Amino acid sequence: MLEDDYTDVLNKSMAGASFDPTTLAERLQVPRSIVKTFLEGDFCEELSSRVCALLGLNSPCLSRLALGLTPPAILLPKGLRRQTTPFPVSGYTEMTVNTYSFALAGQHNASILIDATGSFQEAVCVEQGESGDVPRANLFLTHTHADHVADFDRWAPFLTSAHVSRHEPFAYCAEIEDGDYFEFGPLRVQAIATPGHSVGGMTYLLLGAETPVAFVGDAIF
Repeated sequence: MLEDDYTDVLNKSMAGASFDPTTLAERLQVPRSIVKTFLEGDFCEELSSRVCALLGLNSPCLSRLALGLTPPAILLPKGLRRQTTPFPVSGYTEMTVNTYSFALAGQHNASILIDATGSFQEAVCVEQGESGDVPRANLFLTHTHADHVADFDRWAPFLTSAHVSRHEPFAYCAEIEDGDYFEFGPLRVQAIATPGHSVGGMTYLLLGAETPVAFVGDAIF
């Protein structure tokens, strides 16, 4: 279930592009009052199309979201696993956070992890071996808000590598930039900068599985 509405998407995109309503109105050459009501929920298809062109968003998809139309079915590849962990905060006790993992059959030590909250063993989708060894994995942080790094310290001894945007340095993670990519056998993880929810927000595009998957963190939720 997508929790964001179209105004959330626009406000995050505007933050990532360093736009405020006044700047947006000036760039579009429309009254600020019209932009303000649009951003507050008074959807206009024509204005939406112009805003999407300016912010680099997909106009038909934003329209479907704004109009409440059913999104297309999402086909996830085999080997992808989601772990949802409660993360209650003041005023929002129902809050949860997702950690994702992907591993090809027989290649658990090359597991790819997205964010670091919850059980490491469950995240990598395997049990400890008879020797007590825990398979190692490669971690990619979408951003460094507390809910997405809550168990980083516990996971750290089992990580082969850890990565984060250079705009949000964290612990001993390697700092990466938009366009960087990493290969693990047939798998490829490409970093795509998506600031807005956080200054260093990073989306990771996983290629080499049955179908491509983009892990967006809280850029959309």
